[in-house]
Amino acid sequence: KYEWLWDTSLITDRIHVGNEKLEVSLNHFHSQGTSGIRGTKPFDINRHHYWEFKMLSAVYGTDV
Repeated sequence: KYEWLWDTSLITDRIHVGNEKLEVSLNHFHSQGTSGIRGTKPFDINRHHYWEFKMLSAVYGTDV
């Protein structure tokens, strides 16, 4: 269905993946430290890739 999804094999309890691995929430309950996640495969070279972010709460400090 999709060529690329979020990779859930190395995530911690600070990361929530939902909607069939299409959405991710980092530091869902509180922001402390740094979190990251990767996709299931590298992006293809010489193609355009689009990202859309939706902030669900006020952004402050080093949130972004």
